[in-house]
Amino acid sequence: MGVNNTNYEISSEESNLNTLKNLGQSGKDIKIGIIDGLIERNHPLLNHINIHCSFINEEKKTTHGTAVCSIVGGKGLGIAENVEIYNIPVFHEDSQGKLQGCSELTLAKTINEARQQGCHIINISGASLSVNGRGSDDLRKAVNNCQQAGILIIAAVGNEGINQESLPASLDSVLAVGACDKEGYPAKFNNFGHKLRKKMLLAPGISIPVAITGNNISLVSGSSFAAPIIAGFSALIIRALSLNGNNQAAKVVNRLLFETATKLQPPALERQIYTLHRLNISSLLQRVQQELTLYQQNRNAIMSTEDSIINPSSTDLYLAPENVITPATEENENYIFEATKLSSQPQNSSLTLPKINDSAANNYVHAPINRVKPQADFDARHIRHQEKIFLIGTIGYDFGTEARLDYFTQVMGNGQGHPFDPQQMAKHLVAGDNIEQSDALIWVLKVDGIPVYAIKPDSQFAVLEYARIVNFLNDQEEEGVERVSVSGVVTGETRLFNGQVIPTVSPVSRPDSDCWDVVLEFFNPKERLTTARKLYRYTIDVSDIMPVTIGTLRSWYVY
Repeated sequence: MGVNNTNYEISSEESNLNTLKNLGQSGKDIKIGIIDGLIERNHPLLNHINIHCSFINEEKKTTHGTAVCSIVGGKGLGIAENVEIYNIPVFHEDSQGKLQGCSELTLAKTINEARQQGCHIINISGASLSVNGRGSDDLRKAVNNCQQAGILIIAAVGNEGINQESLPASLDSVLAVGACDKEGYPAKFNNFGHKLRKKMLLAPGISIPVAITGNNISLVSGSSFAAPIIAGFSALIIRALSLNGNNQAAKVVNRLLFETATKLQPPALERQIYTLHRLNISSLLQRVQQELTLYQQNRNAIMSTEDSIINPSSTDLYLAPENVITPATEENENYIFEATKLSSQPQNSSLTLPKINDSAANNYVHAPINRVKPQADFDARHIRHQEKIFLIGTIGYDFGTEARLDYFTQVMGNGQGHPFDPQQMAKHLVAGDNIEQSDALIWVLKVDGIPVYAIKPDSQFAVLEYARIVNFLNDQEEEGVERVSVSGVVTGETRLFNGQVIPTVSPVSRPDSDCWDVVLEFFNPKERLTTARKLYRYTIDVSDIMPVTIGTLRSWYVY
């Protein structure tokens, strides 16, 4: 089903939302853990909420945490105004007002703390980019403990707009939330790794009115602000269906949200063959009403046979078959953005929201632990600059699939050619017009024989770049070249034939350049054993009459 730009009746949206709020008593007795920055508890739009905090330092309150809390339960802004909030501050603002993240270990500890404090829902509006989306053992264990306890964890997918996993959203039992605009189109800044694509639920996340520090309100964008919308609706569902205390609550809520969601397969996504799901308030309301009716019928039947009083919180919820309600059509699709708008249009605050961008890629061999970062930006549609890297290693290749391996077995001559032999592959590709087959291989850069990056040219010079890679392989096998260097940007990830997932790099070096690495070494001849040597590395393009340096000078000490 394509995405259509349809106008919706505001009164109908407000009616559906208000009905769902009444059924869920605005989240009464539901406790939501907000793992974020410190919330400004005395904000006029938040002072009605019972907000507990693991520690309080009024000087450390953050705009990000305050905004997320206001979407969950703020006066006139929030979805579930009667919820109880347990705030665990892990994000903080530095001296320049920029938000700083936390480690996966810290995040795991706070998830455990929220579980121990009796939270029914945990909202994490932060993300850390990950190649495989597995996370640390501590983080996976904390998430699994919540799953067993029926606690729903909701996390933002991140705002980098790249084909890569993010933590904790990519973990199996976490509900990953991406942003969409007012018309329902997916936001371009959503991360869309392989795992995220299969489990992402879209909710409004562009130009959302929120409370911010200093008793102000503003409009913000980002997947950070789509996640608490889903957290608020989850609270309404849990309260309406009396699921608090039920260890199946997370599964039930997740199922209802996705079964009632509008399925999208927009043509604009081109090669993306997966189905996206978008929050549909109308269908969700119908399903909750249906579940309540079926539950009451089931309860009355049991009471009539056993003549006993049943505690709703301890009774298994009767879930209707999956085909009872189909996702609503575009005509009755509803948007939470319009239903939660203030009676007067909020004005932009004089306090500018901090731009929260992931730091540039680490240029060290031993990179520090990835940090989980708040995923917000005053205008998150500005995707961050791509991660720039400079690689030195040996060229290799991979087939990716059995079918691709069979293809090269045939074109190299069944029984005569050996595709796994790099020397034969190099000879095959440089012969005749066979170089055209080079883009059928997954080219990799290896360090000590281990693939660390996949090389995938995708610029207007891709043909020339593939030819250069083939020449690299041939020179490596025939001429004894030991190392090649590639400069590029990380554009996603690639799965190899053995199942290993590695980052994908798109080269940015000029196709006709002839680049060499020159290393200068300085040492103290009198103190060779006690004084470290200092090395300087230049990358020089010698393709012209006058050689020129490329990039910045790099230096390091060695013994």
